[in-house]
Amino acid sequence: MSATDQKRRIGGRYRLDRSIGAGGMGTVWEGYDELLGRPVAVKEVRFPPELGEREVADLRERTMREARATARLSHPNVVTTYDVVEEDDRPWIVMELFASRSLAHVLREDGPLPPARVAQIGLDVLGALESSHSEGVVHRDVKPSNVLIAPDGRAVLTDFGIATTAGDPALTSTGMVLGSPAYMSPERARGRAFGPEADLWSLGATLFAAAEGRPPFETDNALGTLTSVIADPVPPLSADGPLAEAVEGLLRKDPADRASIPATRDALRRATAERSAATAPTAPVAPPGPDQGRTQVVDAAALPPTAAREPAYAGRRSSRGPLVAGLLLAAVVLGVLVAMAVHAANNGTPGAAPPGTDRPSTTASTPSPSASSTSPSPSHSPSTARNGVPAGYHRYTDPSGFSVAVPDGWTATQHSATAVDIKDPASSRFLRIDQTDQPKDDPKKDWEQQEKSVRRTLPGYHRVSIETVDYRGWKAADWEFTFGSSSLTHVRDRGFVTDPSHGYALYLSTPDSEWDASQQLFQVAADTFTPAS
Repeated sequence: MSATDQKRRIGGRYRLDRSIGAGGMGTVWEGYDELLGRPVAVKEVRFPPELGEREVADLRERTMREARATARLSHPNVVTTYDVVEEDDRPWIVMELFASRSLAHVLREDGPLPPARVAQIGLDVLGALESSHSEGVVHRDVKPSNVLIAPDGRAVLTDFGIATTAGDPALTSTGMVLGSPAYMSPERARGRAFGPEADLWSLGATLFAAAEGRPPFETDNALGTLTSVIADPVPPLSADGPLAEAVEGLLRKDPADRASIPATRDALRRATAERSAATAPTAPVAPPGPDQGRTQVVDAAALPPTAAREPAYAGRRSSRGPLVAGLLLAAVVLGVLVAMAVHAANNGTPGAAPPGTDRPSTTASTPSPSASSTSPSPSHSPSTARNGVPAGYHRYTDPSGFSVAVPDGWTATQHSATAVDIKDPASSRFLRIDQTDQPKDDPKKDWEQQEKSVRRTLPGYHRVSIETVDYRGWKAADWEFTFGSSSLTHVRDRGFVTDPSHGYALYLSTPDSEWDASQQLFQVAADTFTPAS
């Protein structure tokens, strides 16, 4: 029997080829419809084991409702739902598959976008909302991680996992509100009745984040964010003009005063016309992020926040993987103890609150000896080692062409479309090598830019240093930091540019208790790294 024959099928026709993402409510598979002969994305919904029968029944019904709602929509800016299959007592949603990365990924990797580009994304999502609202569907979770950027630059709205439809009964328990606090409208944050205007507020918050690199309201916890949404004045955009006019109109706290779709479209069209120097559409490649596979599309919001914010070397990357799913996982539930308990779906996008902001102790963040020197110590000098590799190490050669010496016994796994992790089998330590074909010119400034987002979202983040280093004649900078609340992780990320079209990062992550003992392996990696020719 061939490997293809052995792969699982659901519904008698959908072959599950490989997992391309996982989150709190299930797994996304890249698959193949053997009846129609086309690739598909299949969302396998798994219900948390701690839920009772009633809650599981509600989640199952909500998932079926998602399929019914999205199957009615036919619009170029809405991900297409093909089918829903019930197997193993849970639903499987079959959707279109296409190459993409989310707007949240774009903002983390490239930073805020130009006004004209933000306006075009706004027009695309506005069209998707107009179509869904005309069908009686309110999305309820518009945010950057649910906006995908297609290969042609088109923005596509996905994940109607908590959508409501006219005539459907409410499926949430008393006192529970579904959505992401940083992008939730004031009326929803108050637990009041809401309609399509709530989606327009969320679109305004999403466009604000696209322009500024952060949502308009955010604190270090969900309750504080909801309070800010309700009570604090809306901050202005940094730049004036029609984009600011559109965002201001969408972010009016009273839904009765909120700008209409036609008025918003007019302002956004004027903003796109102001483009003075054309900017290429953001490259729709999958950026690296912890716990992501080479071709997965699942946003970091669907992953544990402590893992989702570790930075990667910026600059738009070329994907080395095949097509990825035009699909995000269903909502992740976050409990908040207030008069209204908030279940925040897919929390953790740029600006969404991470669960824990304890600062590390000062004794745990004392800067360690610099690893920036290019003079290797005698114990591991490549010049005295066999074939340039010291004893106890072997040379890993990546399919992309670079190579590096890593400890014997450590194994390589693909971390993302552009990064590989070399992992210690006896510890949580790993060395990540990331690469880009469009490196930023100044690695130090690049790290400082990325830190703005990481500081807000990585629990217990503490900078040790960001400094330019002398590294083999290449432009290079080291970023050292710790994060974590109950236990600390210690990181050094060295970004460097080997030529105008090649940039790399060497990223060492260890438990803080193993930091000092791990410095030699970082130095060996730095000394023996050979870029692709």
